[in-house]
Amino acid sequence: SFGENEDKVWLTSLATIALITGTVPVHGQPLLAINYILSSQQGDGSWNSNSYDTALAVKALKYASPELAISSSDITFSNTTPQVGEEITISVIVHNNGYSEASNVIVKYQIDSGDSQLGTIPIISAGSSETIQFKWTASLGMHNANLAIDPDNSIWERNETNNAAFNSIEVREVTAPTGLVATAGDSQIGLQWDTHPNPEVVSYNIYRDYIKIGTVSQGQSPTYTDTGLTNYQLYSYYVT
Repeated sequence: SFGENEDKVWLTSLATIALITGTVPVHGQPLLAINYILSSQQGDGSWNSNSYDTALAVKALKYASPELAISSSDITFSNTTPQVGEEITISVIVHNNGYSEASNVIVKYQIDSGDSQLGTIPIISAGSSETIQFKWTASLGMHNANLAIDPDNSIWERNETNNAAFNSIEVREVTAPTGLVATAGDSQIGLQWDTHPNPEVVSYNIYRDYIKIGTVSQGQSPTYTDTGLTNYQLYSYYVT
């Protein structure tokens, strides 16, 4: 607190506003001052039964509101190089840089100009952050993941300009590998194909008669031997 005796409330309120707004070149603990103001409120809702003290206390507490914030670096993807049709998780960190907790924080999520989804964070304590996640099925092209916190401005904040951000993700089309050659042997068939030029390819999937039978990592030789087969029987293969 600041001041003595009956002057404590109004002096502490003024000091709290100055500490939060940075209008004076001092260092202090605004949260301690806020807690003092809250603890000094009387049962009738006033401070010292004095209209001046009460007005300053209410003003100080208004300045001590939540301060929600988000930036593009707070929006991350579980896979930054997804394939078309792959479901990924978009994680969003929401910060509360203010001096009081924020409850029932609405987060609006939207890919490009498509349909939006809403999520709710029950509580974000003062000076902390919470994470909320959304699911998205990747489609071809460059996309923006647009996020907005408290989109209807139902939570009072001194600064509303940092409540929206976006991050971009590109989904590229990965074509099948070329040059597939099958060589028959005794109860087996050897497969060989060209190494895919796309550096984002991490593995190949091998299919026999439309059933997946194996996987080969990109770093390995682009070959696969299918064993345990019946001689003189027709088999079909493809690699993705």
